[in-house]
Amino acid sequence: MKLLKAKYIHYPELYTEYSLSQLENFMDYRRLELSHRRTKSQQYRLQCLMKELDENGLHYPILVSWIGYRVMVGHQRVWYATQRGYSHISCYHLRNQTDFERVMRSDFSEEYWKKFLEKNV
Repeated sequence: MKLLKAKYIHYPELYTEYSLSQLENFMDYRRLELSHRRTKSQQYRLQCLMKELDENGLHYPILVSWIGYRVMVGHQRVWYATQRGYSHISCYHLRNQTDFERVMRSDFSEEYWKKFLEKNV
């Protein structure tokens, strides 16, 4: 097992590690690129994230829906894991909408992207 493990786990009661093969409905960025349907913004964010993960590792678990194993937040991190040969990834398996809102308010915000925009603008 090769795990892409998150450094910061703020909600241990939601935390689990899933095989990438268990996860549903994540984006295939290679297919988007080949079909020329990936926007410049998507491409830029994916490049930034790939570089960030290479340099600093995974900061936060991805979010998996309470309905099956659907990726809600973290499609690009799943893509990164598949491209770098990982078999498993850190996840928060949410129990309901309340869990989703709580995690989103604390771990995922536009603050993450500000550091890239400030560097490159």
